[in-house]
Amino acid sequence: MSVEDDPNWYLAEQDGRKGLVPCNYISFRPNPWYMQACPRNTAEECLLETDPCTGLPVQPDGAFVVRRSESNGPGFSLSVK
Repeated sequence: MSVEDDPNWYLAEQDGRKGLVPCNYISFRPNPWYMQACPRNTAEECLLETDPCTGLPVQPDGAFVVRRSESNGPGFSLSVK
């Protein structure tokens, strides 16, 4: 899904069909793996966090965070444990 020139409409695709949808028909569900304004070191801290009681890692191996890139304007960065 991407925003067209008019921010009140979204270009959406479902079942291979594409079309414009008014923004008030769309609701975005947050994903726990997406952290929009998150610097690299914060993403790494989240992935390497340990439980204070057990000392065990909170996140399993293979856990990941997608965030906005700090160096590539519209791009994204992926941090993986």
